[in-house]
Amino acid sequence: MIARRFGQWVHEFRFEVKPLDERFRSMGPAGDAKQFYLIKDVFTMRDGDWRNDSRDVAGSTEAWARDQYLNDWNQTFVADVIDQHPHVFTRVETASGLPIRNKQVMAWTGRFERVFESDFQGYLDVEVDPTSGWGWLEMPESSMYDPALEQGPWCIKPRGFAESIEGVGLPSMLGISTFIVWVELPISEYRTLQPAFVGGAHHVAEDPDDFAARLADMARVNQVVFFNREATIQQRIIKDGFVPSSGEFEVEHGADRYVAQLAESLQTGEQRAYYIKRNLWHQVHWLPVGAE
Repeated sequence: MIARRFGQWVHEFRFEVKPLDERFRSMGPAGDAKQFYLIKDVFTMRDGDWRNDSRDVAGSTEAWARDQYLNDWNQTFVADVIDQHPHVFTRVETASGLPIRNKQVMAWTGRFERVFESDFQGYLDVEVDPTSGWGWLEMPESSMYDPALEQGPWCIKPRGFAESIEGVGLPSMLGISTFIVWVELPISEYRTLQPAFVGGAHHVAEDPDDFAARLADMARVNQVVFFNREATIQQRIIKDGFVPSSGEFEVEHGADRYVAQLAESLQTGEQRAYYIKRNLWHQVHWLPVGAE
């Protein structure tokens, strides 16, 4: 199982991981049919300063991200690229952590669903450094947004069957650079999931009694667990004496959208689905779900 890590500011800035969507399988090069791509790490940097890890500075870089990704060579490269201008940096890696230098990453603005429109040509390819594998995209002033009211305008993903990140931009008029790392995995590992619940459009029963089962089904196909004590759901999970047993995921129920995560008690084995209604980020609820 891959441990996914989010920097402490990712949720505050309202960046959002979009799950694997079957529609992307027909959009990539033919060779991509053998791989899929999951988001591994997301973190931020304030004003081009990777040394600032103060929790009081919005957008600062955590020590784990600096230690893993910003070695001496990368620090010089990042500093040269940023040059006082915020960027989005992208990187696609093998499961062993080596950069895949020729993997194209695409970006577009507006709604995530626009990429599926047959006449949409508004995406661009992120430029990639052939040595490090880091791609970079400068954030123009039009990328500014207020996280209290909306998400950022940019959506970004590798070409092919890949998770996307939505809502990236320049939050609160700050000089925030964002780093996104994907991992490439063989399609055989995807086939162990339940494709009916991965991405795409979902038809959700209106019966509220079905909600717990729905959450449990979604959790089974979002098995990439990352531990982020700054995340509202995980704070509640840990406070209740549980541990996360799935990644975070989105689910629709009726007319509402939720962010949810499965958790388990290590003492009793009890399983719960914790969830938050979108835009009500501090009201965490939970439902019991049946153990496998």
